[in-house]
Amino acid sequence: MIGSAALLAAGWLAHAFAAIATVRAVGVTPTAGLAPHASLFRAGLVGRFSLVLTPGGLGVREGVLAVVLAPMYPSGIAIAVALVARLAWMAAEGVMAAVFFPFRPKAEAGA
Repeated sequence: MIGSAALLAAGWLAHAFAAIATVRAVGVTPTAGLAPHASLFRAGLVGRFSLVLTPGGLGVREGVLAVVLAPMYPSGIAIAVALVARLAWMAAEGVMAAVFFPFRPKAEAGA
């Protein structure tokens, strides 16, 4: 259980650093620390499950993220951060798919 908690904590810390890096990528100095940014970005990720009609929460995640970031940044910056975050997540998912594609389960002959 301690190992699972450590992995979860490491994941949250990595996500917090990614959130800060995304804010900096649009040319803005972050106005809060790691914990608030990680929490707000997680809210965007959870918000995507609220509408099951969109693939991967397309548009929902960005909307939620822009709304929760609005108290910390001007709305234009919050929207830009949300869009840059979507592009970064899509790129990361593409890289991970390419890395693990050779390890996919193979179909059995005659099945």
